[in-house]
Amino acid sequence: MQDQQHYIERAIADIRRGREVVITHHNQIYAVCSPEFLTEQQLNQLIKRNAKLVLTSARAQHILDAQPSDNITISCASQDIASITNLVFGDNKQSQVEYKIDDSLITKAVIHLAKLAELAPAVIIAECDFLTRKISMQAQAVLDYKNIIATELTKVVEADITLNHAPHAKIVGFRPTNGFAEHFAIVIGDIANLAKPPLIRVHSSNYTGDFLVELGSDCHQQLTSAIDIINKHGGGVILYLMQEGRGIGLINKLRAYQAQSRGMDTVQANQFIGFADDERGFNIAATMLKQLDIQKIDVLTNNPKKLDGLEQFGIEIANRVPHILATKDNADYLKTKAAKLGHHIKD
Repeated sequence: MQDQQHYIERAIADIRRGREVVITHHNQIYAVCSPEFLTEQQLNQLIKRNAKLVLTSARAQHILDAQPSDNITISCASQDIASITNLVFGDNKQSQVEYKIDDSLITKAVIHLAKLAELAPAVIIAECDFLTRKISMQAQAVLDYKNIIATELTKVVEADITLNHAPHAKIVGFRPTNGFAEHFAIVIGDIANLAKPPLIRVHSSNYTGDFLVELGSDCHQQLTSAIDIINKHGGGVILYLMQEGRGIGLINKLRAYQAQSRGMDTVQANQFIGFADDERGFNIAATMLKQLDIQKIDVLTNNPKKLDGLEQFGIEIANRVPHILATKDNADYLKTKAAKLGHHIKD
């Protein structure tokens, strides 16, 4: 599996540069590339190898007059760059496009690879008549990769930090074995000697909210108020996870913002570009808590999926503490989270 992890990490870097990578499953061998970097010359070569565009069901439901239940494939034989770009990013219906539903392990794995690379969740696959075993990924290894990496964090540094509303705090840095995005824990108070479960907030990075103080969401308010709330609780931790845009990455989040400017809500926008409602995983948070010797917690959240995600990976939940910060600017955003994501906004 170590070799496979290395190949997958190399593939993530290569596909982000517009290069082809190779994926296998039993006797199936495919070349894979992202349509984001496609050139006409490359497309012509791929068409000679029976190239197909793979789209998620979420994306397909927005551009087709159909509701496919799984990934779909569309032949590239009659497509050009403009039509492929429209299929991946456009907002007009494609009623004449022929497609096939494809729930194979290969299509699941290549879409997952695009998500790991924080690219649009769309790929082109083509038949591959060569195989260099040293640089090929196995489809199942791609699907398993994210969960494995989440359990292999290393605590690399901790430093004292003085925060507004929390004068006794420290920040702990965690690094994954793949050398990609690092995650951080803000530890407030003396949690080792706390007579009750520490209060935990699992906070996913939000550049537009945390740093630019975007008014349309509640993320900045939640982050800053959590420091004060946890300090008053007696101690706890803010887990700051690099999972921008509910796990889709900042570039894709900005694409979702473009869709929202055309009248979509936050969930519709993520689905429009091909993602699930929420692409985050909370096994990273569970791993960090275990490395901090925390097994039982109170959770500062309105999101029941966070509770389920933490419990799934062995963290005991004592209590959920509501964290509702409504304003006139984020009212629609909170309504969407309540109606479509199941958040408890009226506690």
